[in-house]
Amino acid sequence: MVTVVALFSVITVSATAQTPPEGAATKPAVQSTLMNISDADILGVLSTLKPTAGELKVIQEKDEDGLTAFYATVGENLLFSLYQYADESGKVTSFGLTFGFTLGRAVDPRIINTWNSRQRFTKAFWDSVGDPMLSADLNVASGVTRAAFSDWLKMFMQATQDYEKHVKTG
Repeated sequence: MVTVVALFSVITVSATAQTPPEGAATKPAVQSTLMNISDADILGVLSTLKPTAGELKVIQEKDEDGLTAFYATVGENLLFSLYQYADESGKVTSFGLTFGFTLGRAVDPRIINTWNSRQRFTKAFWDSVGDPMLSADLNVASGVTRAAFSDWLKMFMQATQDYEKHVKTG
């Protein structure tokens, strides 16, 4: 417990902002408005993603609670699924991404464990039929910037490529 407090103190002290010297060049302010991400925002961000081959198509489905699922495809291939999760009032509080593929053979558990022990921001697992899957979650209960949402999606797209290669060559 003492170590955690000491680490927190160091982080707190080192994160203290300092005023730049007079006349020093400063960076422009970054747009950081927190917002609730709408379906239109999601489609806007998805339209900026560029798959390595083919044209990205997005299919939307609304569930009985009015939440939209987005399925990003290139041709017949599903790149990823994006799901909304809401609280009791219906406000979207988080998003989840999933990706999976059929390998045609069993995956050694050590391959999945190695991924999970070395990677951040994603979780590898098997689905109910044994196919390798990858997922990521983003908490947006307090809002999120469009840039952060976009970065999250781009990170996941890169992770799906890395994960598929990791599993196939593992």
